[in-house]
Amino acid sequence: MPSQFFATHVKNLCLSVSVEPEDATSILRVCRGVKDLAFWVDHLANPGARSHSLPLIAALNLHRLSIEITYYMDLIRNYSGQQAWMERLTHLDVIFGTHDPEDGQEGSLQTVVPHLDQLPRLTHLGLRPSWTRPPVAKAGLRAMLEAASPLVVLVIYDESGIGHERVSSVDPRVVYIPYPPNAILEWEGQAHGDELCVWTKAEGLVRRHAAEQPRGV
Repeated sequence: MPSQFFATHVKNLCLSVSVEPEDATSILRVCRGVKDLAFWVDHLANPGARSHSLPLIAALNLHRLSIEITYYMDLIRNYSGQQAWMERLTHLDVIFGTHDPEDGQEGSLQTVVPHLDQLPRLTHLGLRPSWTRPPVAKAGLRAMLEAASPLVVLVIYDESGIGHERVSSVDPRVVYIPYPPNAILEWEGQAHGDELCVWTKAEGLVRRHAAEQPRGV
């Protein structure tokens, strides 16, 4: 099948941890029309391959992106001049893994997700803290909400064990939702606009919370 077929027809793409870095690069080279990308590839075993994948991601006209914080920071630092991946991005899902920068460094959970002001159309932001990380501080939440002025909802995948969806008292746009049992199935649901996906659930929580508030509050 010619590569132009993939460039024209593949709009949603999930590259999970089971995809080898070299294969991820080859796939991104032909799938140039992707608008919704989950990039969960593990480059620790082959760090050199990472430098080949990121410029290909930066060249995509993305609307949705799920990516680890270290890769997001590399995109911001090295490819902010390439506007394709930044200008139309509405949904950003950021994964904080065990190899994140140390606390106090740019990109750590203390500063959470920086440079959101460079994503002018961002309306949905998701944070997936690792099990070893502390809860997101209120100051960090407020900083992100201020930086991303169009933000409609900020989802934090809750690892506290409470196990139910809730709206934060910090800001009604901040929603805590339990981790999905299957990340790939969850991603597929949001890619197809499933009404039970995390984004849709979060939007519904925000609307219900607003409707329950007394008028004038």
